[in-house]
Amino acid sequence: MADEDNTQSDQEMQDTSSIADEDNTQTGQEIQNLVMKLDEHYANLEQKRQVFENSIGSEIEVLNKDQNEARKLRHSLLYGSDDISSNLEAASQNIANVKQWLNENTLDSEDEEDQG
Repeated sequence: MADEDNTQSDQEMQDTSSIADEDNTQTGQEIQNLVMKLDEHYANLEQKRQVFENSIGSEIEVLNKDQNEARKLRHSLLYGSDDISSNLEAASQNIANVKQWLNENTLDSEDEEDQG
């Protein structure tokens, strides 16, 4: 009878151990699946961040270009029109160019602000 108790006790321990092993395996697989999902999500976030970074970088380049063009036009108005009377046609053309540039760039800026 003692042998039967020991055998039954050993069987129960093996069953408990087997259940624990299955639980550990399931938990380990669940952890691996979650880690894979987190890795995929992180990769997607990184990809989106890169897209935004590239987009912002190109927008900054456009803004810098527009600022440089505005400085050049300002300079040409201030210092290229010193002697307006001797070169009225050039001064008028310069003014027309600046007005056109301002109209084009001001409209673009207003459209972006309306969308934002």
